[in-house]
Amino acid sequence: MLNRTLLSGIMEKLHNTKETTAAAVGGKSNRVKKAKYAKILKDRGYRQYEPLEFYRELFPKGELAEYDPDPKLRDNKNYEYISVIQERTNKTICYKDKRTNEFRTAKQSKRHVVCDDLCAIQRAIDTGNFVCMPPVSYIGKRRIDKNARFLHALVVEIDNLKTGRTKDQRDIGFKNLLHQFTNGTHICLPPTAIVCSGTGVHLYWFLAEPVKIVNHQFVDEDGTEGEYFGPIELNTLKKELTDRLWNPYITASYDSPQYQTITQCYRLVGSRGKKGQIVEAFEISGKRYTIEELYLQKGTACEGVIPDFSKYLLVKSQCDTSKHPKQYTKRQLECIEKYPVWAAENITHTVPKRKKGSWTFNRAVYDRFKEKIRSGAVVGHRYYCLCCLATTARCCGITIDEVKSDFKELQMFLDFDVDNPFSYNDMLSALDCYFDDQHQYHTLDYIERVTGLTFERTKRNGRTREMHLALLNESKKIRKKLGDPFNEGGRPTAEAAVKKWRQEHPEGTKAQAYNDLDLRLSKPTIRKWWGE
Repeated sequence: MLNRTLLSGIMEKLHNTKETTAAAVGGKSNRVKKAKYAKILKDRGYRQYEPLEFYRELFPKGELAEYDPDPKLRDNKNYEYISVIQERTNKTICYKDKRTNEFRTAKQSKRHVVCDDLCAIQRAIDTGNFVCMPPVSYIGKRRIDKNARFLHALVVEIDNLKTGRTKDQRDIGFKNLLHQFTNGTHICLPPTAIVCSGTGVHLYWFLAEPVKIVNHQFVDEDGTEGEYFGPIELNTLKKELTDRLWNPYITASYDSPQYQTITQCYRLVGSRGKKGQIVEAFEISGKRYTIEELYLQKGTACEGVIPDFSKYLLVKSQCDTSKHPKQYTKRQLECIEKYPVWAAENITHTVPKRKKGSWTFNRAVYDRFKEKIRSGAVVGHRYYCLCCLATTARCCGITIDEVKSDFKELQMFLDFDVDNPFSYNDMLSALDCYFDDQHQYHTLDYIERVTGLTFERTKRNGRTREMHLALLNESKKIRKKLGDPFNEGGRPTAEAAVKKWRQEHPEGTKAQAYNDLDLRLSKPTIRKWWGE
């Protein structure tokens, strides 16, 4: 008979063999695969990041919005930003292609909103699916370039790293990459961290201050216009870093580098790669770079160009980031040139679009309001003074550029109390009322209550409005008997206004009549009274 100990050992081996075979055939192995190149970084002593630690470095405390269990109740007037994780599940859905009207199948995707607590990152990792996130903050829940606001890190991905047949030449491309960061002549500034995503690597350069993504143009004090600094320049910088890093010593695909935008998504640290590897991050330099250091580093096409980067690192305000300049089409450019008034309201949006039934105040109302603020603004009412001035400017048809210029002067004037300073952020927040349709018109009583200013009323000598109108009507009758000339019919009708405009512009068209700011009539009204 066999020894009982020997028999039990044989049975245990058979049992383990069955479990291993079953896992290989249909089950999932519990063995954790390490990402490629992670062992090299560990052996060389580089510190490894925990997933949440890495993303806390990327999005410091307070950069993202606080979590709210009921997003419908949250007011986004504090200019709160979030990041977005894209998850690709294993479920297949069927949808109809709008272009071809054909039914297609694709993997279902989900979206995770990342707030300041970063809890959504851990939940996305725990799903075990393909999850990725860009190093960008957004103003909404949709991960589209139109909603992108601030870039927190510049990331370059390198794939197909060079390797050899022998053991010494294995992973030679990744070793050359580390060598080019640590030798005397750097190929570029060493990254803050390297993420081993599986078969490739992601190089992260963390930014000391988040850079505004939206294009904008600045004007110097001497009146000269500066160049745009937005997605175009940042993408150009990333392209040059990609060209430098995809070289024959690092990757076998050096002749066909992969160019990506600055809003590109990358695998989450701690999630699974294509072959089941755990994505790991390691600290290389640990330094946060300013955009000047990355933009002006030696060897780039920007070398020698020293713009004023303080103009690009703007305050996080909805006024600066919500209005996206767009690339105009050829037809839109023609409309801007031919119909400047209409284009200002409908294409360039330099003037808020007219509402049906709205009217324009005289510019003197705006100028008088400014003088009132200069002479009577006090602590506790300065912010509302500028809020009401912004809404008044819109009602008077003042352009946003002129309002911004006036607000900058008023901000310096209103910052007269050392204990209660009036900051630049307060001024930008008040300027947002220019774009707020709900606060376009305010009563004079409300303006006086919130601003602390007093405005003279039209004198009626103690009479009510009804009594005053009755007196005016009797005055008109007396003037008519005496033959005093006045506009007896009151306001001219739309029919008369259209006929008068056609007499003054014999060759004018309906579109030109609508774009005439003095006429101020809608398209249906112009068509109705246009005649033959």
